[in-house]
Amino acid sequence: MSALPNTTPALHAPQALHAPQEIAAAVGLTPAVTSRLLAEMRVGDVGRVASVSVDPADAGRLKALGVCAGRTLRVVSAGNPLIVQVLNSRVGLAAAIAERVTLNSCC
Repeated sequence: MSALPNTTPALHAPQALHAPQEIAAAVGLTPAVTSRLLAEMRVGDVGRVASVSVDPADAGRLKALGVCAGRTLRVVSAGNPLIVQVLNSRVGLAAAIAERVTLNSCC
């Protein structure tokens, strides 16, 4: 009598999912992206810069500080100035500037 081949599929350890987007994609959902002004965010909130609507000179200065489209910011201190962490630095932004930076939810 010959033995039947093992047809049981191999089990693999699941990969770790870290971001809400990865979890949503794993179950076949499209995560909702919400947009807010930087000035509306609270201490500890995190978002990815969607747009910066300031004059070109201010846009250049903000970009030099790391505040530009695609960059992730974390609010460290609310108020005027509003302080955000960007990369490994903290940047203080006037309330008038924070009202012109739009962030998408990300993390």
